[in-house]
Amino acid sequence: MLCKAVCPRGAILVEEGLKSCNACIDDTKCVECGQCGRLCPRNHLPLFRKPVEWHQGWAEDASVRAGSASGGVATALALQTVREGGVCVSCVFRGGRFVFEKAETKEAVFSFRGSKYVKSDPSDAYRLVLESLAQGRKVLFVALPCQTAALLAHPGLSRLDTENLVTADLICHGTPSPGLLETFLGEKKRSLAGISGISFRDKTRYRIRTDGERGPKSGRKDMYMAAFMRVLSFTDNCYECPFSRLERATDLTLGDSWATELPPGEWKRGVSLMLCQTPKGSALLHRAGIHFEPVDLQKAIAANENLTRPCVAPRARERFFSIVARTGSLSTAMRKTYPRFYFKNMIQSWLGI
Repeated sequence: MLCKAVCPRGAILVEEGLKSCNACIDDTKCVECGQCGRLCPRNHLPLFRKPVEWHQGWAEDASVRAGSASGGVATALALQTVREGGVCVSCVFRGGRFVFEKAETKEAVFSFRGSKYVKSDPSDAYRLVLESLAQGRKVLFVALPCQTAALLAHPGLSRLDTENLVTADLICHGTPSPGLLETFLGEKKRSLAGISGISFRDKTRYRIRTDGERGPKSGRKDMYMAAFMRVLSFTDNCYECPFSRLERATDLTLGDSWATELPPGEWKRGVSLMLCQTPKGSALLHRAGIHFEPVDLQKAIAANENLTRPCVAPRARERFFSIVARTGSLSTAMRKTYPRFYFKNMIQSWLGI
């Protein structure tokens, strides 16, 4: 959170629960300077721009496309930035946490690949971006809309030349807390601290895999991803997100092209949706080795509800979290909240469907 990163007294704490992630003030350290309130992007929204061009497509490098959750466009943009002597700052799973690092090599860029359906900690992200810009380097920042808005509100950014900065946000449905993911892994006798790698998705299959374990051949979901897809599991503030809109604060917006009318073979290999808000974003997009296909913007918007509004919390959400808190089990919570779905999923599992 930006408030935590800029507080001169270290008075901001982040309290994470199963269904919340909130900034709290330590009154013993706070000097009431008001900086946290002045800079919070939720209190003072950034400048939003409508897209000026839109495409669907994928990375021309087949290996980049194959190794990515969608079409590999974010990786292609990062690789191009690194080829030009710049850096990419984005989220990576490291040491049991979802944190932000700086990539300056192809190998480091590849560590960013893969969708991460959990809340990440951007505490180091702003420092990494500002330091790189101060060195005169090109920077690509890829993050969630709220995290990019926080970077753009950082007071240190106004003192730097931002022509070298390209921001790309992701079309975000919402994010669960790391505590909920930890609870799910605990059911399998695992923990975030005890694994070295985690994957949430393989193209169109949504299922958590840790340390390279093989995923299912079917499209069945585990209970963590099932709760995510039913928009049950996000933290409270995600359902009031002011950044779920077509107008964006960033140069580029990336997501899945759910409305694609391309052949099924292309969709299975991954097709990305790209919205471009600025000439700077367009320039990077068109020199990054990306294959473009036309896309109907209105159909793309209709297929991505978070380009118009945040997700609506289901009625069952409070019951779901109450059961998780009481039992420590997402499986039990899903069984009691959505019994028909749960047992159908179990039967398919037993039958190997």
